[in-house]
Amino acid sequence: ENFQHPFLASYYGVLLSPRKICLLLEFIPGGELWSYLYDTLKEEDRGRFGGMHLEHATLYAATVILALEHIHGLGYSYRDLKPENLLITSDGYIKLVDFGFAKQIPYINKSGVIQYRTFTLCGTPDYMAP
Repeated sequence: ENFQHPFLASYYGVLLSPRKICLLLEFIPGGELWSYLYDTLKEEDRGRFGGMHLEHATLYAATVILALEHIHGLGYSYRDLKPENLLITSDGYIKLVDFGFAKQIPYINKSGVIQYRTFTLCGTPDYMAP
């Protein structure tokens, strides 16, 4: 599939050795959004309510929405959205990473029936509803 998009981490290929599989991915130097929010963001850079400023939150939300729109347009569901999977580029934009839980929908199940929804329980427990 064509997962090339400005707000998705780029995949360049794979290197195989007898003992390892190495994925060649784009270098994204800014770190995770989670680290930015909880470790890096200084008190004087926080917004009125303690988090990031509205302008930054709006930009980050817009980039994530555009990335998800592209993925969904290809017929995939992302299913692992969390601050740890949002990396910040050197120019301050967000890139979505980690497609381990992504799933093509519709899909053909083990019985050969086309399914238009998924029944897999997946996600990070810290971000799941009780």
